[in-house]
Amino acid sequence: MQYTQVMNSKTDESFGVIPVYKNEEGKFEILVIHQYSHIGDNSYWVFPKGHSEKGEIETETALRELKEETDITEIDLKTEESFKMRYNFIHEGNRIDKTVTFFVGFVPHKYAKGDESEVRELVWLSPKEVRKKLTHENTKKLFDKVCKYIDG
Repeated sequence: MQYTQVMNSKTDESFGVIPVYKNEEGKFEILVIHQYSHIGDNSYWVFPKGHSEKGEIETETALRELKEETDITEIDLKTEESFKMRYNFIHEGNRIDKTVTFFVGFVPHKYAKGDESEVRELVWLSPKEVRKKLTHENTKKLFDKVCKYIDG
C-alpha cells in the first residue's frame, strides 16, 4: 500500500526593483544583490525585493524594499510595465506558490549600501555580467525580458 502526503498550498507575493544606471559611455549597469535566504541557510543573487506591509500598493512595497536593502532613494520608477516571475517550493511541509513582480527603475548615480541583515554584498554589473551572476534560471529568463525593455 502506498501513501501520499497531502500538503497545504499557500500563495506568496513579493515586489521589487531592478535598479539601472546609464554610465558616461551610455552603457547600462544593473545592481544585483547577494541576498540571505529566509528559508534555509543559504544565499542567492537576485534583485532587491520583499513583501508588502499592510496597506501598501505594489510600487510602494518595491520602493520601500529597495531603500531598506540598498539605501537607494533617488529613482525614476517605470510603472507602465512590470516583470513577473512565478515558481513554487516546499517550506515546512507546505507548497508555496510564489509570484515576484519587478519594476525597472533608473537611478542618477551608483550609490548603494547593503543592509547587513539581508544583503551579503551588492554590485553594479553590465547586463551580460548580471545574467551570469544571477543564481536562479527563472530570474535569468525574467532579466532577458528586462534587457529587451531597457534596450527598447
